[in-house]
Formats: sequence, structure tokens, C-alpha cells
Amino acid sequence: MTMSNAVTATIGLLVLLSVILIRVIGDGFLILPVLIGIVVIQSAFTGFCPVSMMLKKYNLVK
Repeated sequence: MTMSNAVTATIGLLVLLSVILIRVIGDGFLILPVLIGIVVIQSAFTGFCPVSMMLKKYNLVK
């Protein structure tokens, strides 16, 4: 899996998890998809991607 695919999959899973948490637990988890969106937007402009750094640190992608 390439880094780009791994980042996309990770972000997709985080958004899906946040939607499930919103539905099951409550609206307090609405902050999660908002924060994920902010990180994705800033990554597009700056090139700094915390998700890719995490994937590299834990050797989850080659």
C-alpha cells in the first residue's frame, strides 16, 4: 500500500468511526470530523501531514 492510499484509508476510517460515535453516543463527537477536516485542509496547503508521520513512525506503510 502506498503512503497516499494509507493516509486516505486512515482518514476514511477516522471519519467513519466519528460518525458511528455521533450516532451511538451523542453529538459531542461532532468535533472529530471537524478536526479531521481541518487537518486535511491544512495538509493540502502546507504539505505537513500528521497521519503520514504516524504511519511512518510505526512502520505501518513501506
